Amino acid sequence: MTDAPSSLIATTRVFAGAFAAYAGRRGAIAATLVAAGALIEGIGIAMIVPILGIVTPGSGGGIVAAWLATAGIATPHAQLAALLAAFVGMMAMRAIVLYARDLALVRLQTGFVEAIRNRVIGVLARAPWSSVAGLRHARITNLMSADVQRIAASAQFLVQGGVALIMLVIQSAIAIALAPLLAGGVALLLLAAGVATVRRGRHARDLGGGLMRASLSLMHSTTGFLGGLKAAVAENGQPRFAEEFAHAQADMSRHQIDFARRQAATRATFTLASAVAGAAIVLAGVALSIEASILITLIVIFTRMSGPALTIQAALHNFFFGLPSFEAVRALEHELGGERSAIAPAEPPPGDIVLDAATLVHPGGGGVAAVSLTIAAGSIVGVAGPSGAGKTSLIDLIAGLVAPDAGTVAIGGVLLDEAGRAGWRGRVGYVPQDGFLFHDSIRRNLTWGGDIDDRALAAALAATGADAVVARLEHGLDTIVGERGARLSGGERQRIAIARALLRRPRLLILDEATSAIDVASERLLLDALVALVPRPTIVIVAHRAESLARCDRIVRVENGRAVR
Repeated sequence: MTDAPSSLIATTRVFAGAFAAYAGRRGAIAATLVAAGALIEGIGIAMIVPILGIVTPGSGGGIVAAWLATAGIATPHAQLAALLAAFVGMMAMRAIVLYARDLALVRLQTGFVEAIRNRVIGVLARAPWSSVAGLRHARITNLMSADVQRIAASAQFLVQGGVALIMLVIQSAIAIALAPLLAGGVALLLLAAGVATVRRGRHARDLGGGLMRASLSLMHSTTGFLGGLKAAVAENGQPRFAEEFAHAQADMSRHQIDFARRQAATRATFTLASAVAGAAIVLAGVALSIEASILITLIVIFTRMSGPALTIQAALHNFFFGLPSFEAVRALEHELGGERSAIAPAEPPPGDIVLDAATLVHPGGGGVAAVSLTIAAGSIVGVAGPSGAGKTSLIDLIAGLVAPDAGTVAIGGVLLDEAGRAGWRGRVGYVPQDGFLFHDSIRRNLTWGGDIDDRALAAALAATGADAVVARLEHGLDTIVGERGARLSGGERQRIAIARALLRRPRLLILDEATSAIDVASERLLLDALVALVPRPTIVIVAHRAESLARCDRIVRVENGRAVR
């Protein structure tokens, strides 16, 4: 196991590398704008020297005044006017560059975070179902919300720190050009402060890790709160129930306050140190007999340098604070296999579904063992059995969601390998008990953004009885169903989910308790319509209710992980 500092450096390098890889040409343009803005500002500050030289009695203005005189601008008033005009023009140019810089940086930051989110979704989508099924929902929800927001903050602070560093370097270069010895000493002090800040980064990272764990705990508590509140009310246990939630929230707040306390202490120390350093600079300048115009300009530069220096300090601490969230994303990618190569789907030929001694055992227990089963193409097969008997594991094998640990699954006489399972899933319509609906229109939920004509939509709705549901809604297919279909009843959601599956023109239709919220009489009509489909897919119905299995050609019972005929 690597020690904490090297781990911190390694993670920082990976984060910066990921950001740079995303930024590419856009990052180069943004960096150029940052450098241009800092350079223009530095030149503008340096112009204070000749301006002060002209307005100071007996100074004469130095080299710049001589250049202006050579150009025909000889009087002090004319030279001052020319320098002030150039200064204003320089600041106007800086304003334009900073506008373009800020837009470029915002696009980089938001785009990077969007890429992180899309990457996580892509990894989840490509991962084997057996890996995804074991993930806790609260973990993914927390990662996609709180953790990604902290990554966004880290990216923002990385950019802010980079901008401040470039400004600091240019300002230091100008100061060194004006007074090498004095400015060189200040630069060394700033470098030492930067090294100390990086060394303290481990503490910020530890606090960020604690906050991330507390945030995940709060997300678990929130998820459990909504799921268990009814039981708590029924038992008059609301105070104890709410106390658990409050404890998780207090833990997260403690980590945030600890980090804020460290930040405030560092800022206070830096402010005091800056005041002492400023006084020392003035004394040193007088002792070194530096010209008044140069000394005043140096004070202006050093005063302006305190801002970028403080920004770098804060940016580094906040960046390190958010690193654990970036590590959490990388850990999930590693856990799920990272960037898996896309498998070219190979759809198996028409024919029966044959399981030969197929076994699937889950790490936590459960599954099915040595199942040998043939499901004829176009038949209707029921799957029944007590909860936990292995019905879901059997369905996962039939649908090609997982590979068997032992034995085989074949379609049309062809054994399913990874490519075959991918191709087979392209022809499966799977409807669970709680058919998922987006917070969108019925049309979008039926098509999932695909291009499906109204005739096909009408046929699928009619086959499931969902046409009557759509007809009574004011906006028809364009009605928004609400979050998870909350504006529809359970039975209505199930009808729409089945219609969506039919629009895939599946070879296999799996109804996993998919009609449990529909009354028996209406369910009979729906199943009659499915049986009458031409061409008819193979239909597998998982149900506890005997009426749901009445139209099946045969019923397979699953008990203790075994398929019983």
